[in-house]
Amino acid sequence: MAAVTAAGKINTFLACVPTALGSTRATYCAQNVGAGHYDRLDKGIVSGSVIGTVYTVFAVLICALFGTPLARLFVTGSGTESILSMSQQYLLANTLFYPALTLVNVIRFSIQGMGFSMFSIFSGLMEMIARIIAGMVLIPLMGFAGCTFASPLAWVMADIFLIPAYFHCKQALLTKAHHIQPAPSATLAASRSDQALSGHAGHLFHRPKKTCHSI
Repeated sequence: MAAVTAAGKINTFLACVPTALGSTRATYCAQNVGAGHYDRLDKGIVSGSVIGTVYTVFAVLICALFGTPLARLFVTGSGTESILSMSQQYLLANTLFYPALTLVNVIRFSIQGMGFSMFSIFSGLMEMIARIIAGMVLIPLMGFAGCTFASPLAWVMADIFLIPAYFHCKQALLTKAHHIQPAPSATLAASRSDQALSGHAGHLFHRPKKTCHSI
């Protein structure tokens, strides 16, 4: 418990980047859906995933080099060395799966920005199921190692649900946009109507110039 508590505090701090990458997706996707730029949705997810993957290398190096000294800030009393060792094990197991965490946050908030918030609730349910599996299966079989993989398993399970859910939501948006586009004949008729109104208005406000004749 002490090892998970100490490592959890460090992990919460390091996970700020994947969390922030996800938070920006909701506004990004909402703006692009509103503007009809559906091609930018995929680009945003790819960009966020690449940034998260690069940051993973940085986070793993921090935990490998400074995980034990950082955990020592939160651990006191007897059995410190074993607690510190388990804390670093927990940190490494979690940071190695930061690409999966980034994907969870990026896709979940993207789906929310696209207007399908119900899918986000289901992804949370998948995470809960994964943590139950970790508690009932992995920990009895693997001990503390099973505990370290509880969160990574939850992230992977959520990704398994969110990735196809994202493509389903995007296809639904494209289908809806295709159905609400005006027919070419309607567009042409509207254009002609605007031209006629414009010409009529110009005729109403046009006054002929007065011509002065010399006497």
